[in-house]
Amino acid sequence: MGQRHQVYLIARIRGKGADPSSRGRYRCVFGWHHQWCYARLPLLGTHRFFTLLKNPDNAEIVRWELDRIQGLWADDEELTAILPCPYTSFLLGTSWNVDLEGNVIDDAYTSGTEFENDMMDPNGGSSDGDNNDGITVLDITDLSAPAYCFVSIHGLEAKDYHGRDFEPMTAEDYCRAYMPAPDATEPDYEKWQQADAEVEQVIALFDDIPLVKLSSLAEAWPEEYLVEESDEDQAEDEDSEDEADDEDKAENDGKNEVEDKAKEDGEDEESSAEEAKTAPKARDDVLVTAAIAALIQGGDSSKIDGVLLQRDRRNAFRTQLLRFCPFPDELAPFLAKVLREDEDHKYVNLAGSSLDTNHICQILPEILEVEVLNLSNNPYINIGTLSQILPQLPNLRRLIILDCSGIPRRDLKILVAAKPELFDPVDAVIHELFLSRASAWPYNPRFAVRWVTSRNYYYGEASRLFTTPTFNLARIVQTLIDLLRPLTNDDIAFNFFGQNAMSIESALTGGLRRPGQPWSARTVTYVARPVAQRDLLDSYWEFSIENMMVRGWAFLHKRRVPKVTDTQAEPPAEGAKSPAGEGKYTWESKMYDFKGFLDEVRGVGDSRSAPSDEAVEELQSVLDQLVNVDVRTPGITVRGYPYLGSVEQPQAKPA
Repeated sequence: MGQRHQVYLIARIRGKGADPSSRGRYRCVFGWHHQWCYARLPLLGTHRFFTLLKNPDNAEIVRWELDRIQGLWADDEELTAILPCPYTSFLLGTSWNVDLEGNVIDDAYTSGTEFENDMMDPNGGSSDGDNNDGITVLDITDLSAPAYCFVSIHGLEAKDYHGRDFEPMTAEDYCRAYMPAPDATEPDYEKWQQADAEVEQVIALFDDIPLVKLSSLAEAWPEEYLVEESDEDQAEDEDSEDEADDEDKAENDGKNEVEDKAKEDGEDEESSAEEAKTAPKARDDVLVTAAIAALIQGGDSSKIDGVLLQRDRRNAFRTQLLRFCPFPDELAPFLAKVLREDEDHKYVNLAGSSLDTNHICQILPEILEVEVLNLSNNPYINIGTLSQILPQLPNLRRLIILDCSGIPRRDLKILVAAKPELFDPVDAVIHELFLSRASAWPYNPRFAVRWVTSRNYYYGEASRLFTTPTFNLARIVQTLIDLLRPLTNDDIAFNFFGQNAMSIESALTGGLRRPGQPWSARTVTYVARPVAQRDLLDSYWEFSIENMMVRGWAFLHKRRVPKVTDTQAEPPAEGAKSPAGEGKYTWESKMYDFKGFLDEVRGVGDSRSAPSDEAVEELQSVLDQLVNVDVRTPGITVRGYPYLGSVEQPQAKPA
């Protein structure tokens, strides 16, 4: 049963041992199964995914994942990882199955079950899935211009469709196979024409998006796609054009240098006023290099002031400073000067540098306003660095520490557990620990959402638990608004909302948004992962909701306590993790309404993690509406959690 559809991500991946300049060949890096996806739905799923890629914060991580798998496998070797790009895969799965905001034509949307159930082996063929309604292929090699196509692999379950299999289809071709334009001679033409306007609106989303070529499909799945000789020649021509574009760019760069030298020699007497104002790049480099050499040798530092006054030279100066490995202590004050002169103090990119903890502490006074700090690819920093700098950056909302060998997953997990107050105010910590679906070092949950539905009960799962690695109150409030607001409408489909784990994970992983920023353009800050009971802290907060015939909700403070009555036994410390076996302990719960929850947790974090008054009022309104919505799915009251009919009813008491 279903309208089955699969979507695949492809990208050019350089083979093991290949020259770094090689373009690589197309390979599939992720596959996704959708049980009910046809007509407009694949177009909307693609649009949601591409919208996420337009967010530079998301694109940065996707690009990092693609870069780190270059050269890992030979061209004829299967990928050894089922999820070579877990963050990118999570983006696709959640965007394909979830829309908590509503799109150009519909209200909010949710479908599917859970991530592990729907992901597919990237080594398989494009036609290996159980399929009724074709596939979607998305090329993410160039994130600034991703490409798409739809393909019929076993025909489409569309009336009167007679297209060819295993050939790229445009958005219009695919969608019109199911929803043809109305015939002016048919009855009720005007009514159908109005409905068709929505179809045209969806198709128009793809007007400026390139189509994946047949040659790209044949490269990714050579046993399935046939490229005829004429098509192959065309593909080679297109590849040659792409390579020529790269060569032209390099040639033009070289040509400009020659022309600059010719002008110096008097061979070119004509020069525009603009060119006369702009110092040649080579001359800038010489001046900057000389200035840096003088600084290292203890020479006259006043020469550097002229460099810092010019933006282009200042940028060149910073670039050369950050190339030093190891970084000379003498240059730290001058890097601080560069940062002081920068116009943008909110984003500081120190990626790839060799700055150690002392160097970074020296420049901190110049970057106190920083909101985004990138320290990636630096082997000289460690968790001690984070312990020192995080308390001194009051505006920091995003910390990027990818490929830092001195900050392994284990060490970061220990630091986050020991000093959560360092990380709770920060909206996003971008590190490998939080970008894996499964890890030997899972983060300890700081806040959880427990979802109870009739389906969970009948399938032997009394509830499902979804967690966040930090406790940021503003983000928790935003998450619950995003997650619960669709439940206040009259769409019966959302009575089954909790069946779809990805709906909850999509809400939890979205970063804090600016006023007016839509949910569809959100930053995804970490990869949600299943939680084992052993990973729970001995004390944590939870939002629990019943979405059954009797709907209720509560905020719960949960604490692990010994099962046996022993007056000498001390309960675990707040926030600690019990080393003892699970069988010796049970959970004690105290129940709160929203106001009670806020009273208990206000003061956790700082002003960055404080929700606005408007957000608090909105969530209160949503919670009030939940108990008044007609819920038509049969079920039972959750064992241990009394029903909360309104925010006045709950009392702080053990469950």
